[in-house]
Amino acid sequence: MVKLPSEEQIILDAPRDPDLARLYEYWESKRGTRIMPSRADIDPAEIGWILPDVYLIEVVPPPERYRTRLAGGNLIEFYGKDYTGHPVLEPVPPELHESVLAFLDHIVESRTPVFATGRVNWFLPMQHKRFETCMMPLSADGVVANMILGATKTNLAAAGIGFG
Repeated sequence: MVKLPSEEQIILDAPRDPDLARLYEYWESKRGTRIMPSRADIDPAEIGWILPDVYLIEVVPPPERYRTRLAGGNLIEFYGKDYTGHPVLEPVPPELHESVLAFLDHIVESRTPVFATGRVNWFLPMQHKRFETCMMPLSADGVVANMILGATKTNLAAAGIGFG
């Protein structure tokens, strides 16, 4: 079982947000009978409805391990900075590094999607916000996960989406 970085966050069986659910259905359609789709299977033109909330995380060699490959406009606005090309842990408080890495490691090693919701705790200026996210592995060779396709919604209270 995957452990989240905070007890104020919970794992979901499936996305609750309609846009995240649609992205997961898209990922499933691209996966077909494989364990996971590849980055080449993902066509930005086919997921335009959620591109502002999408991010790609690239698996890289230690010590960095994970790098933001792409961040949608809503995420850039949320962070107040474009973290594309930066280590995933850059905006994360040091006391959460180990748990965030373990969370990402779980997705890569299990090669399965993870859906979660709760209070933002990884970015101090936004700790008052709530989020829902889906993170799905991608593989260039069909075996090893080398990227994570994700999307995060942080305006869910305004949209009337509940949290567990």
